[in-house]
Amino acid sequence: MSLKTETLATNMCNVSKQKGLHEIFFSMAEKIPEHIAVIWYENTRKEISYQDLADCVLKMAQMLKVNGIRENEYIAVSMPKGIWQIISTLAILSVGCTYIPIDIDWPLERKKKICKKVNARILVELSSMHSTEIEEVKNIYADEALTLNKIDKIVQGNIKSSAYVIFTSGTTGTPKGVVVSHRAAWNTICDINETYHVNQEDRIFAISKLNFDLSVYDLFGMLSVGAAIVYVDDSNYMNPQEWHDKIVQHNVTIWNSVPALRNLYLTYLKENGKVYKESIRLSLLSGDWIPKEMPEDILNYNKNEQIICLGGATEAA
Repeated sequence: MSLKTETLATNMCNVSKQKGLHEIFFSMAEKIPEHIAVIWYENTRKEISYQDLADCVLKMAQMLKVNGIRENEYIAVSMPKGIWQIISTLAILSVGCTYIPIDIDWPLERKKKICKKVNARILVELSSMHSTEIEEVKNIYADEALTLNKIDKIVQGNIKSSAYVIFTSGTTGTPKGVVVSHRAAWNTICDINETYHVNQEDRIFAISKLNFDLSVYDLFGMLSVGAAIVYVDDSNYMNPQEWHDKIVQHNVTIWNSVPALRNLYLTYLKENGKVYKESIRLSLLSGDWIPKEMPEDILNYNKNEQIICLGGATEAA
């Protein structure tokens, strides 16, 4: 890592204490507009630069405005993993609202309960999906936003406001939401980026679902320092062979997941006699107990990998 890159990452933490997660992204888009922000797959490989991503976000924000969204509303998002999740969440934050991730595979009743609990008037989906019909909730389609003009101004400086709400079932089976502010989320992101020198040369393998809090670092941790996010196709979400191919192909440097998913990948490597280039430099493992043999197993494949045991992302924030 160059001194210039390390300085850029550190400075972002210093200057971003009073900025929202979306503002930090737009600041980075101004600094390195041509740098790749996201790599994903829709039958074929696709990529988008920071500047083009920013333009898409501003158009999506316009769609929200056109549909009557007011600041401080809760907006539900339900779509497959990929570029549109990033565009949608950033757009929601850009108009001063809070995103509510809803897994596309959840039962309809659970989706209804969550939308009712937060009084969501809008559910953001994709036009290619079967629309989720919820009473008093309007469906809008993120991929139809590109025909619109960009908004002129994003909401700024409201770091105490909520950025997202993660819902868990709890012990009763009733959805319970945990509200996290911009400032709290940035507290975690900034600490990880500074401690482990995450910078624009890094690429993360974004495997966690949007409704799981580890996805917050995948998105905003990377986009705050000019790094890139790598997705597999949603249909290959649990396919470790596909994970391996993309990690090698795109020189992924950061793995961030629960231990069980990392163990699934290790099992695949063992059973198939695979090796991978020593591109992963940092493994962030959290959300559950780490098997005591896992660090040694990881180092057997990559002696240069730094293995970090983190607590819960939401609790730490």
